[in-house]
Amino acid sequence: MIIKAFKVTLNYFFRKKVTITYPEQKTPRSERFRGMPCFVEENGKKKCIRCGQCVKICPAHAIDLKKYQIKSQRCIACGLCEEVCPVAAIKLTNKLAPPTTRKEK
Repeated sequence: MIIKAFKVTLNYFFRKKVTITYPEQKTPRSERFRGMPCFVEENGKKKCIRCGQCVKICPAHAIDLKKYQIKSQRCIACGLCEEVCPVAAIKLTNKLAPPTTRKEK
């Protein structure tokens, strides 16, 4: 029994490591990855027409159209705001939400 367990341990010891060092190496993301949303700009102006559909559909209440702001700590990256926007003014990026230790209200 002990010899069998030791053999399994040795097999894993000589395999290629799957752990990465995060800040230096990034894991590959799939094409369907949904990151944080942002407002699209054209010629230096926001493309948003402030129709308010994204605010109504957002389950986390993370969108503020008065300031053109999406609260990254509240957003759950569901993608509903991108789908409902009639002028495609919101898109999902490849970026993750920045880490925080503070709780937003």
